[in-house]
Amino acid sequence: MTLTYRCTHTEFFKGIVVKRPPMPVTLIGKSEKMNFTSVLDSGSDFILLPREVADMLGLEYDESEREEGNTYTGSRIVTTRSAVRVLIQKGREKYSWNAIVPST
Repeated sequence: MTLTYRCTHTEFFKGIVVKRPPMPVTLIGKSEKMNFTSVLDSGSDFILLPREVADMLGLEYDESEREEGNTYTGSRIVTTRSAVRVLIQKGREKYSWNAIVPST
């Protein structure tokens, strides 16, 4: 099964336009589920959730297990890990899986 999404053209800077494939995604936590429009990034290693979103979803995280990481600009961030259910679907096709995500 394959889900196909059309690319949209997004202007980053004056005169620099990139193609981005927007994709609807649902994140399901213990107390809430939320719909987002995500951008498919096949080169990304993980999903990074803002702490506010993790809290709204009711995700549990252990503050004693903090990890440091780098952003693409080289900035240092401190994260904790949470588990979330990810759902993508289009028409009759549906994919769902559990993901471990860092929260900032």
